[in-house]
Amino acid sequence: MQKNVLFLLSFVLTATSCVQSLHSGRPAIVNADPIDSITPDLKPLYWLADDWVLLRNGEASQSFESWQYLNDSLFRATAFTVRPNGDTLVTETIDLAVQNGAIYYIPTVKGQNDNQPVPFRLAEQEGDSWVFENLQHDFPKRIRYALAGHDTLHAQISGPGKEINFTFLRKPRIQRFELPGENGPVIMRKFWLLSYLSGPNRSQSKEEAAQMQAGHMGHLSAIYYAGKSCVAGPTDGDGEVRGFVVYTTGTRQEAAWLATLDPAVKAGRLTFRLESWWAMEGAVLK
Repeated sequence: MQKNVLFLLSFVLTATSCVQSLHSGRPAIVNADPIDSITPDLKPLYWLADDWVLLRNGEASQSFESWQYLNDSLFRATAFTVRPNGDTLVTETIDLAVQNGAIYYIPTVKGQNDNQPVPFRLAEQEGDSWVFENLQHDFPKRIRYALAGHDTLHAQISGPGKEINFTFLRKPRIQRFELPGENGPVIMRKFWLLSYLSGPNRSQSKEEAAQMQAGHMGHLSAIYYAGKSCVAGPTDGDGEVRGFVVYTTGTRQEAAWLATLDPAVKAGRLTFRLESWWAMEGAVLK
């Protein structure tokens, strides 16, 4: 790392609260990370086990899909809308299940199909795109779920001559708890402490290393201004650990995914280690 540039970035970042602009209101403890000990068939879909907010005209609506892990071969979602008076209207339940060696997407929609579940079998899967089919059903015949980045979920239902698209955003899942303090409660929040480690491939030329460093610094700037991190800085560079980043993401998975986008990590010049870290919310370095 170029110490002068990164220390300057660290100084700028520490002048701002790690979370001051991200959240407000009374804190609450939320669910832990998605459970990882699931069947290999469903394991690639771990990212789905979360709360998703439906966008309408590009804005967050009051409609949601909440996916949860139930057992090693079953995810279940509840689709619901929050009405202006605060009441919750459940519109659909969905099972994502392994049955007889196959993966099925099984929705039960209120007021449709005599309120009976309709199974759609996995037909195509590429990366984080999953397509389920039931060609005997009138509409839809195909349902597609695809993850874009980490925070955006695209869903599509389609049939002959008709296609309807939906976009969801992942709801932040921040973990907090209260501790008593002299001047009132102290809010502790879980962050993710990333340690940059010297990677296995450091044979780049001076010019290549400089270009990679520029990309690395651009990455750190981008995640900060996206509200995904709050402080970063290098070590003296004499040991294995080369620097640190504090991520403000709700899950370890999102922090790890963002870290893999770092050009220096992609090239193997750096690797990283992630650990959970509880710190006082709103604190700054002094």
